[in-house]
Amino acid sequence: MFQNIFNPWRPCILANQHILHIVKNIRNIGIGLISVMKRVTLHNLKHDLNYDAKNMMHVFRLLKMCLEIAEENTLSIWRLDRNELLEIRNGKFSYGELIKKTHEILEQIDFAYEASNLPDKINVLEVDMLLVKVRNNFY
Repeated sequence: MFQNIFNPWRPCILANQHILHIVKNIRNIGIGLISVMKRVTLHNLKHDLNYDAKNMMHVFRLLKMCLEIAEENTLSIWRLDRNELLEIRNGKFSYGELIKKTHEILEQIDFAYEASNLPDKINVLEVDMLLVKVRNNFY
């Protein structure tokens, strides 16, 4: 019914169909991102780091957000672990410590998604109807 309505956000909705699939396979994504974090930048040279601390902070933020989605079925933008993330960015931890922490979080994510009640697929029609309702209320 709503499939044919002009909807500028429709490509985003269709792209988001795969979010749960991506999140449930976060182990592969996380491990791939970790290998990218070995890049050395000027910011990291100040801290004598052999990895990209700013991007490593974002990896930890995303991994913890994935864990929250699995455990609590919510997505929290404001981070309660802000201080820990800033410590990562400021180079408080060695690369080895961060890799160890990453593997611990990845294990938690695996267990959380096995026990999760999240659907494997998104109901696109339901999302379309919600979007139309929001747009009608907004305009």
